[in-house]
Amino acid sequence: MHGEQNRFKSVNGITSTEQVACIPCGLGKRGCFIKPAVFEDGMSKKAPFLLSLPFLMFCRASLELDPESGLRMHLQEI
Repeated sequence: MHGEQNRFKSVNGITSTEQVACIPCGLGKRGCFIKPAVFEDGMSKKAPFLLSLPFLMFCRASLELDPESGLRMHLQEI
């Protein structure tokens, strides 16, 4: 976790966060860190962090939302 303030505008109004999670990943040639905002209260509390639509599109993400086999996200190599 790393302290960083962010504000997001959504259908629930404006939400502020105080931290980001620093998640190492293998995207790119040398790898990188994904730094999603961490939601701790309000309407977004049940969504632990947020990845933006532009990021998901850049990574050519595929989401699998199957309640029987589980929820998965696949990112394509860049």
